[in-house]
Amino acid sequence: MVDYDLIRREVEQLRQAWEIKEEFPDRQIVNANVIGRDPLEKYYAFTIDKGSRHGIEVKDCVITANGIMGRVIEVGPNYAKVATILDPSVSVGCMVSRTGDIGLVGGDTELSLNGQCAMTLLPRDTLATAGDEVITTGEGGVFPKQLAVGTVVEVRLETSGKSMIAVIEPYEDIEKVTSVMVITEFTE
Repeated sequence: MVDYDLIRREVEQLRQAWEIKEEFPDRQIVNANVIGRDPLEKYYAFTIDKGSRHGIEVKDCVITANGIMGRVIEVGPNYAKVATILDPSVSVGCMVSRTGDIGLVGGDTELSLNGQCAMTLLPRDTLATAGDEVITTGEGGVFPKQLAVGTVVEVRLETSGKSMIAVIEPYEDIEKVTSVMVITEFTE
């Protein structure tokens, strides 16, 4: 039964990677399994079972079929550590797909307790509302464009009053993910 479950999960990973590869043929993808989590890590960073021997490098983008997870922050021959988008040290250029408003999605200490992140630097006159989809812009070179991030839960005024902040619910439950894909190469 253990072998069956492992094979079933591997087949599902390969199917998801194939779908992404068909849609974006320029992207090189490495499938990986989550093999460890630090119980003291409050932003749900994790370790995967693939590393430099598999072409993975620091700053590579980590995703699932549902959306982005984070980026690689450390690599060994057979492992890599991933910081999630709930971590304040990770920021991703993103866009509200319906309105075209651009901002940065990244971790927020308070929101991460609920498995959410924040989209900052939205213009004060944004038309973004709850339910809007957020996708990557491809700016910065770490995350390719058009990757799903999550949905807007609410939009509120930033404490300085100069811009708006959107609370984002990631598409994937970052705390419970067991398998991921690493984008090792892409062209835009």
